[in-house]
Amino acid sequence: MMANGKVSAQDMMSFVNVFPKIRTELLKTEQKISGNHNLSMKQLNDMISKGEVSSKTMQKLWMVCRRNTRMRLLTLVRLSTE
Repeated sequence: MMANGKVSAQDMMSFVNVFPKIRTELLKTEQKISGNHNLSMKQLNDMISKGEVSSKTMQKLWMVCRRNTRMRLLTLVRLSTE
């Protein structure tokens, strides 16, 4: 994926099998990056099939996922100590 700068459909299926919610997060990330807030899941699927999702987009997606996971964990820790 990093070598050619694109995410192949096979790469994406590997991610989705491990992280099922990643498609929704990828759609939100691609909408923000492209500025196309009307981008649909079907259009995103077409982009994935054509290899139009960049590795840079995936890096941003991972940063968002890491931040969201960290926030959830901090919330759980805080709630468990109250």
